[in-house]
Amino acid sequence: MDVHTLAQTPVFLFSLVTTGIVAAYTFGVFLRTLLGRFSAAVATSGVAPVELMVLDLARKYREQLVSLRQRVDTVAKLSFVLPGPFQDQSWTRLLNTCDALERLQQELNTLIGVRDFPTSIQLARFLTGVAATAPTPLRSIEEAELMLVIQWKGKTTALLQRMVAKLEDAALRGTGADGRPLSPEFLAALNQIRQAIILDEEHHQ
Repeated sequence: MDVHTLAQTPVFLFSLVTTGIVAAYTFGVFLRTLLGRFSAAVATSGVAPVELMVLDLARKYREQLVSLRQRVDTVAKLSFVLPGPFQDQSWTRLLNTCDALERLQQELNTLIGVRDFPTSIQLARFLTGVAATAPTPLRSIEEAELMLVIQWKGKTTALLQRMVAKLEDAALRGTGADGRPLSPEFLAALNQIRQAIILDEEHHQ
């Protein structure tokens, strides 16, 4: 099996998601610590409104990204039973979007850490969907990747919905890749993620 083929396997892709979750958790801890320090500073000294605003936006973005990672992780686990749908380019695009979003979170953390509030608030507004334009230049992603993260919440919801639809089509056979009948637990998990994605889609309309 060559490197290209391995990179397309569900297990390899799932490992990327898992690695991203671990990395994101690490940066999440960093950001929570950072926010805690700033909160302490706010309590003891006056700060500009822009500082409070960027911290609130950074918190919202972290929560949104955690929610997305949980959705992706839940879908990725289904690949062990029905790996076929994960060969679709939608899955690769979704993982690439998550990678870009993770790197932007790191950049946002760095900007806040060095107290570059004018740039960090522009980035935070863009990432949370408050503003449509990203600050330039962005060190963490290339121009092509930037297209992935513009209005990312609606795009990732659509990609997740496409993956679930493909899984549902594959599930109509009634058996997994190993030829065994699909378990009630698997079908319940698929239905649960479908309902959650429907709610996400309604929220973004």
